[in-house]
Amino acid sequence: MEVRPSAFSFLALVRRLSRARPLSVLRLGPIANIAFLTDPESLYQAAQLEKHKILSRQNFSQAVVFPILGEGVFSSDEAGWQQHKQILVRYLKPSPPNLKIWRSAARKAVGGIGLGKVDGIRFCRPIVQKALLEVMLGNILTGADRKRLHRLTHRMDAMAEVATFWVLVAGRTLGLKLAQPFQWIGFRARKQLEKQIDRWGRDPGSLASNARFREELRTLLFAGQDTTATALAFVLWMFGAHPQVQEEVRQDVLESGAQSPKLQQAILETLRLLPPVHTVPVRTAMEETEIGGVPIPKGTEVIYCLWFAHRCCAQPEEFVLERWADKAAKKQSFPFGIGPKHCVGEHLAMTLLTEMVAAILRQRRIRSLGQELVLRARTVLVPKQLAFRLERLSRNRPDEKGIKTLGRPFSQKQTAL
Repeated sequence: MEVRPSAFSFLALVRRLSRARPLSVLRLGPIANIAFLTDPESLYQAAQLEKHKILSRQNFSQAVVFPILGEGVFSSDEAGWQQHKQILVRYLKPSPPNLKIWRSAARKAVGGIGLGKVDGIRFCRPIVQKALLEVMLGNILTGADRKRLHRLTHRMDAMAEVATFWVLVAGRTLGLKLAQPFQWIGFRARKQLEKQIDRWGRDPGSLASNARFREELRTLLFAGQDTTATALAFVLWMFGAHPQVQEEVRQDVLESGAQSPKLQQAILETLRLLPPVHTVPVRTAMEETEIGGVPIPKGTEVIYCLWFAHRCCAQPEEFVLERWADKAAKKQSFPFGIGPKHCVGEHLAMTLLTEMVAAILRQRRIRSLGQELVLRARTVLVPKQLAFRLERLSRNRPDEKGIKTLGRPFSQKQTAL
């Protein structure tokens, strides 16, 4: 894969810095330092420092994001995070009853899907929405409610991103003042979303009927929709670009179901190449320390760059399922973060992904349209254009080995903006 990012993109900046060494410290505006970690070894060291509270989430991002997201597992401090996590553990642990609910919700959300050319994100977002709402609320809601839900969470995300940008560029004092209008817009969206959740929680059979869980539902809907929908779209796009792999995985799914080893490997490999969350939220050095032999002054903002850490392996730009036969591969991939505060919804997201992809493979063949994959590094990786074609499976499927790849191989050309 050849990555040729825009000259002013975040990924381009970090790539240029990481060419010299895996850990780079950059002075940006009034902020003392920003450290970019771009290799697995640095990430593991940082995770240990975070465990011992030398790196902390007690930083400017709380002052920026908290008014928009409110208190929850995503935006709370150390003590609050533990309390919120305990509330969610009951509902997000992969217990047999939970797995049964998650798998049923995923299959129901996919249902019968259409044919023809589709926009990957627009196709996957309602499927993921339906599955998450089925899991959390016990019902799928109307189309109007789902659109309103997406509009509110998208507005919260956009305002949080803009507010964070101003604080990074203008400094904490001036930046927070410049960020206030965007915080207010995001705050209003959060309040509207809370009213909707309270209305949905009237159903006594839903998880939202639990007042304590309802406080966390806002965060789960905010953090879980776009990341899972983007991951699903990336997986389907990769299958379209690699028809031989797609057919091998489909045969394995028909024989082994959604627990197909090849399906698991394909999803993990896609998340390695295209992690929807390309960077982990900022940590702050609470005291002077060292990572990878590089001094980290007190007050340095530390960013975990997962996109680059995932490429510290053999054939880093190739779509190779066989690498996951080696357990060591998992130690170099962090699609759900790393450290004590990694994603609490990892098991739910992976279960939904495997079940939804398996259901789609049973019904449709995915064809590439031969388009380049253009990525924008925002809070979540945003593809500028990600489309593919869904075709009906014939009863006697031809051998995919004789079919040419309609799209360019992933390793030939990709642009990140």
